[in-house]
Amino acid sequence: MIFGTDSLTNQTLNRIMEQAVESSPKNVSKEVLEKLDYLIGNALRDQDVENRLPQIQREIESSLQVGV
Repeated sequence: MIFGTDSLTNQTLNRIMEQAVESSPKNVSKEVLEKLDYLIGNALRDQDVENRLPQIQREIESSLQVGV
């Protein structure tokens, strides 16, 4: 896990999303993708993305390690 100065930022997320190709990774469950969508959607709605990205990153990494 990477946190601190190397953690996910708004700029990094924007760059990733701009270069992304719409697809579903084979090794990521539908539940994990739905959780990610929910967490990012809430952060965007509340205009608090920058503050929530580290927590979102931790939750997703944890979900991927245990399989949801």
